[in-house]
Amino acid sequence: MNAFDECLFPHSMVCSAAARMEFGLDSFEFLHSTFFFLLPESEGYIEEFQRYKSYVINHWPLLAPAQFLQASLSNHYLRRSCPIAHKLLTISATLPMTSVECERYFSIMKRIKTDTRNRLSVETTSKLLIAAIDASAVEDFAPYACIREFQERKKRQREADLDALDALDAS
Repeated sequence: MNAFDECLFPHSMVCSAAARMEFGLDSFEFLHSTFFFLLPESEGYIEEFQRYKSYVINHWPLLAPAQFLQASLSNHYLRRSCPIAHKLLTISATLPMTSVECERYFSIMKRIKTDTRNRLSVETTSKLLIAAIDASAVEDFAPYACIREFQERKKRQREADLDALDALDAS
C-alpha cells in the first residue's frame, strides 16, 4: 500500500515543480509493472503520470485520502486522460487495508470444515460459510418473536384454508 500512497495521493506529493517531476516515478513504475495485465494499454504512461500529478496538485492538494479517492474516482477528466492512474486508484480503493477480514473468514471455514465433516460439498460448505458470516449472534436470538411469527403464519394459513373450504361449499 505504501507504493500507492507515495505516488497517487496528493497529501504525499512534493509541491515544488522541480522535485514534483521525479517524485513517485519509481513507485508508479512498480505499480504499473505489478498490475500490468489489469491496466489499459498506453504508450506514454510516464507522461500520463506527470499529467495526473499536475491535475491532482492543482485541484485537490488538501483533501484527505478518503475524500480524494471519492473525488478522483468520479472525475471524468481523470478517467479519460489518465486511464492508468485512474485504474490504479480503483485498485487501491478495492484492496483491503489489512488481512483481518480474510483471516476471520478462514477461521470460520476452519470451524465449519472439520476432519469429521470433510465430505461436505463445495455448495454446502459455501452456504454454511455464508450463514455463519451473516448470521446474528445466538445471544441476539429472540425465540418468543419467532414463535409469535410462526403462530401468525399458521393462523393466516388456517384462515385461508377455511375460506377455501367455504368457497367450495358455496359452489
